[in-house]
Amino acid sequence: MKKQARDYQREHPGTSYTAALAAVTSTAAAGARSTGWEPLVRPEVVGRLDALVLRYEEGRRVGEERQLRAVFTGHAGTGKTTAAGILARKLGLAGPVVWASSNRDLRDAMDAAEGGVLVLEDPHALFALPWDVMTHALTELADRGSRLAVIWMQYNDGDWDRGLGTADDHERSVRRSWVQTYLDTNFVERVVFPSLSAQDIVDVLAAHAADAGYVLTGDATEVLDRKIIELSTMSTPNGVPVLDRYGNARFGRAAAEAAIRHISERTTTGGSLGLTDPSELTPGDVIAGVDATLEEPLRQTYLWIAGPQA
Repeated sequence: MKKQARDYQREHPGTSYTAALAAVTSTAAAGARSTGWEPLVRPEVVGRLDALVLRYEEGRRVGEERQLRAVFTGHAGTGKTTAAGILARKLGLAGPVVWASSNRDLRDAMDAAEGGVLVLEDPHALFALPWDVMTHALTELADRGSRLAVIWMQYNDGDWDRGLGTADDHERSVRRSWVQTYLDTNFVERVVFPSLSAQDIVDVLAAHAADAGYVLTGDATEVLDRKIIELSTMSTPNGVPVLDRYGNARFGRAAAEAAIRHISERTTTGGSLGLTDPSELTPGDVIAGVDATLEEPLRQTYLWIAGPQA
C-alpha cells in the first residue's frame, strides 16, 4: 500500500502522503469489490471460482442437468464464506444459502436449501453423528442431484477424519474409505483458499478502517507492516501459523476496529489528539489494535485447529 501511495503522490503533485494513502486505500477497496468476489477472496482463487461458474452455466445452456458439488479448503478468514454467498448469486440460484449447523439435522438443512446452496461448514461435527445416520443422510444428499448446490467447507484436507468416532483400526479404515470415495465421486470441484500474506492482512486492515472513515498515517503503515510481518513468521506451540489461528482477514478487521476504539478511548479518558487528525490512525493506535486482538479469547470454533493437523 505504501508504494501505491507514493505513486499516487507522483501522479498528483502537492498531495500529502496521508491523503494519497487514503485515496489508494479507498481505490483498492473499491476495485476489489468490483471483481464481485472481494473483500476476502484472493485473485488466484477468483479464476478458479469463475471457471467453476462458467462450466456450470455452459452445462445449463446445452440442457444438461448440472449439479454443483464443491469442496472449499482453507483456514478461517481466507474467503470461503464470502465465496459461498457470492457463488450462489453468480449462479443465479433463487433459493437461500443454508448453513447445515443452523438446522436440527442434515435432512432439515437439505429441505431448506432446495433451489439454493447447502453449506456443510463443519465436517468435523458432521462425522461425529452415528455412522448409519451420517451415511444415510449423505446418500440422500447425493440422490437430490441438481435440486440444490452443495459446498463442503474444511480447514484442511481430511478434517472429517477426526469425527469418525471409532477406536477400531479396521472399522476406521472402512469408514475412511467410504467417505473418501463419496467425496471423490460427488464433490468433483475443489477450490483451495490460501492463507493471506502479511501484506494482504495489512490491506484488509487499511481498507476496513477506510470504510469507517479512518486512514493510517505513513508512520502507522510502516509500523503495522513490521508488526504483521513479525506475526506472519510466528506459530503456536502446535505448529499452526499465528495469523491462521486468528482468522487471517478476520484478524485484520478486528485489529482495525480495535485501533479505532483506541482513538475514542484516548479522547474520552482525557487524552489529547495533539496535531493528529481525528480520522487518522497513529502507530500507537494500530499497535494497540493488534495487541488487543491478540489478547482476545479465540472463538471456540477455531480452538480445535490448534490440534495435530490432518
